[in-house]
Amino acid sequence: MRLLNNALLVCASNGSAREWSLAHNPKRTQHRGAFWEHRSWINDLDLSEPEEDDDGNWVSKTLFTASDDREVKVWNTATKTCVFTITPPNRQCGTMRSLAHSSRHLYVGSSNGLIYVYPLERTCERSDRHSCTVSEHGALPFCLQTTLTHGDDVIVSMICKGNQEQEQEQRQQQERWPCLFSASADGTLRIWTLPGKRGFEHACTHVLDAHSKGCDCIPLLLLSIIPLRLTHLCRGSITSIATSWAHLFTTGHDKRIRVWNLRTLELQKVLKLDVYVKCMHIDENDECSYLYAGHVD
Repeated sequence: MRLLNNALLVCASNGSAREWSLAHNPKRTQHRGAFWEHRSWINDLDLSEPEEDDDGNWVSKTLFTASDDREVKVWNTATKTCVFTITPPNRQCGTMRSLAHSSRHLYVGSSNGLIYVYPLERTCERSDRHSCTVSEHGALPFCLQTTLTHGDDVIVSMICKGNQEQEQEQRQQQERWPCLFSASADGTLRIWTLPGKRGFEHACTHVLDAHSKGCDCIPLLLLSIIPLRLTHLCRGSITSIATSWAHLFTTGHDKRIRVWNLRTLELQKVLKLDVYVKCMHIDENDECSYLYAGHVD
């Protein structure tokens, strides 16, 4: 689910993203329309950064949807029309499961443990691989720049930190920002550095064994030495991740919510639950912060 310009967007199993009004009285909630061109279940939504329109309102003008039909669609939120379709890069790639974006790139997590990196602007920096031009229009839209390998399992969730203007002061204090968090169904969470104004290289700096019965953090070198079949034995699938300005929250099939220090990556608290948490949301203001958790009955 996402909030889009004072409306609620909800994924549907029939390949549509439905828009609902946010009325003060829940009984007056109305269906406004749908973004509907996918041929299968929509797994994730992502919205572009809000921009000021002609009326002085801040609105998100672009919507990204990832589906089990192995496509990512780019929508104009005002007209609810699909303006571009990102097709699978090859026949071996899995279904598209999760989305995130930085100030420069769109990240698409797949069911086979890969993260595909596309530029948001109509540019291409892969002159070493191909000549990406279309006459006077320049580079092709959303030309695949690189692929990140998380593992062999589903990329269930991703978050980019450090691309918000209002986080400038916090970003200077948080030495790990800007970065990309990717969570996998194998129970691990990887942290990737984001490139600067140019380039497409992403370095994996940390691997958190977030929902394992063993140690909490495995150094990258040791993780490459441990046989893959053994590292999967004690891990529980991550179902969702969320971040506040100071903390990282992870939850999984072990019925736990783990709270990590976002700067030091130290585990600070474990919340024990009686249900599986499927999704989380952080609401922050000047006075306090709230964590909302949606669970499976």
